[in-house]
Amino acid sequence: MFSLASFAGSVPAWDRPLVVKSVTVDPTEYYWFDAGTGEYLYRQSTIDDEMWLTDFNESTYNPKTLREYGYAPVDVWVDEYGYPTPIWSPTKILYSHP
Repeated sequence: MFSLASFAGSVPAWDRPLVVKSVTVDPTEYYWFDAGTGEYLYRQSTIDDEMWLTDFNESTYNPKTLREYGYAPVDVWVDEYGYPTPIWSPTKILYSHP
């Protein structure tokens, strides 16, 4: 049997601290290249914007098809015309899932 004395020490919901999940946002503007041809897609955007735009994602579950490579600005060389050339391995890889 419960008594009011057992609940006397409980804290009302409005006095409890809120539990807030931290969300990690990657603000890096990646240069995006087609994985099949290696052609620059003339897009520089964040990972979230690119996933929204293309509907591709970073998930590696099967079946998957490799679609795009994303290179961080430090991983490309940009010529005088603004055209990037990858100099390291891709930072982000996006897949489609049929």
